[in-house]
Amino acid sequence: MANSKQNKNDNKHSSASQQAKQASYGKGAPQVANKVNNDDSQSAKIKPANAQESEPNNVEKLDDSKNPKAKQPPKHHWWLDAIYFIGGTIGLGGIASLLGGMSNMRDYGGYQTPALTAPPWLFTIMWIMIYLAIGVATFCMWRDKEITAKDRKFNLILYFVHMAFNITWPLFFFRLAMPIFACVWLGIIVILALITTWRYYVANILSGIIFSIYTAWLVYAFYLNLGVCLLL
Repeated sequence: MANSKQNKNDNKHSSASQQAKQASYGKGAPQVANKVNNDDSQSAKIKPANAQESEPNNVEKLDDSKNPKAKQPPKHHWWLDAIYFIGGTIGLGGIASLLGGMSNMRDYGGYQTPALTAPPWLFTIMWIMIYLAIGVATFCMWRDKEITAKDRKFNLILYFVHMAFNITWPLFFFRLAMPIFACVWLGIIVILALITTWRYYVANILSGIIFSIYTAWLVYAFYLNLGVCLLL
């Protein structure tokens, strides 16, 4: 009997100690979990230095218009660009004269011309001034600091594509005596000039104004070419 009573007492003491341990573990577990959660939240708030520095750089690379380096004109001297664009455009005008033939251009290729036709000497002076002006317009566009490098290059490509059509028009109209084909060719030049004028206006207001005057002159030339076709 004494042994059974002692066993019961031992069981009571062991169960009481186990309950006490479980209670202590239960109280400590939420504290440990809270501590782990707090550590995770703080570590989530702290970003690596490399990640914080790389995000703005990625934005600048994706958005070319917000990258200051993309808006800088070429670093070489401005007068080199002036020689390249202004002198180069005048040189292209000289090539156009050679393709058309100076003797043919003096008498309009022997065509019957419509009303409001300017004298040949005035055309020579006007085309020299026009080529000089559009060279200046392209130079101003190229050196503008607000235009992105991507737009600057696209405008330049568009300009030279337009000039390729421009300098070959006298060949078809004067030397090859193809006024109808030359009229269609000149219509393409007018369309390209209108697009270039709009692009230049967006890039640099002075360039747009100069190029719009040139485009108006092309419209006048198209009128003369069309009048020659109608009088054939």
